[in-house]
This record gives sequence, structure tokens and C-alpha cells, in this order.
Amino acid sequence: MARPATLTAAFWLWVLTAIIGVVVGIVTMTVGYSSPAYLDLDETARGIAGGVLIAFLIGAIVGGILHVLFAYLMLKPRNWARIVLTVLAVLSIVATVIQGGNAGWLAWVGAAVALVALILQFLPASNAFFRRPAVG
Repeated sequence: MARPATLTAAFWLWVLTAIIGVVVGIVTMTVGYSSPAYLDLDETARGIAGGVLIAFLIGAIVGGILHVLFAYLMLKPRNWARIVLTVLAVLSIVATVIQGGNAGWLAWVGAAVALVALILQFLPASNAFFRRPAVG
């Protein structure tokens, strides 16, 4: 059975979600370093805040890599990878909703793209691809 277009589209949307996540990390770090609140901190607090911003960026990059890896494995088809992507999408969507207006438009776009990818990976054609018998 050939891979359905729904899964191919979901894969590319997961890649887009990963890219958006890294961009959000870069923007957060850049804005954080230039914000008046950061600049007004004393040296020690600024060092701690800077470390948090760098950790956030590293987390965004690692998260992006993992999104792409799990999306690739979803195409193989590994149902557990589809489940991991589902958990990541739900966490992303819930975190964005909790942040509300503070999330920023790019985070909302990322959550929307994740939602569409999530739906695509569970459409009937996608489900049939995961239920197919293993070869070999």
C-alpha cells in the first residue's frame, strides 16, 4: 500500500511546525535580550535570565529536531511516532491557549499547523496505512 497523501502532507506540516518552533525560540531570545526588563536587571540576575533564554533556544532547536525525527518515523509507519506527535501537538496547543494573547501570533500559527497535521495523521486513509500488515 502506497503512503497516502494525508500522511505526506502531515509530515511537511510537522516540518513546518518544527521550523516555526525554532523561529519562536530565536525571536524569544532576541526580544528577551533587548527588553528593558532584562536590561534593568543587575549583573547576576541578567546572567540567570540570559541562561534561561539560551536554554529556551536550545530546547526549541532540540524540539524541532525531534519533531522532524518523529514525523519521519511516522512515515515508516511507526504508530508510536504518530502517538508521540499527538502528545506534542496537544501540549503545544494547550500551552498556546493557556498563554492566550501573550503567546504571539507565530505561536498561534504553529499551534494551528500542529492541529492540522494532527488531524491529517488520523484521517481514514492514514489509519489504513498504519494498519497494513508488516512486510518481511
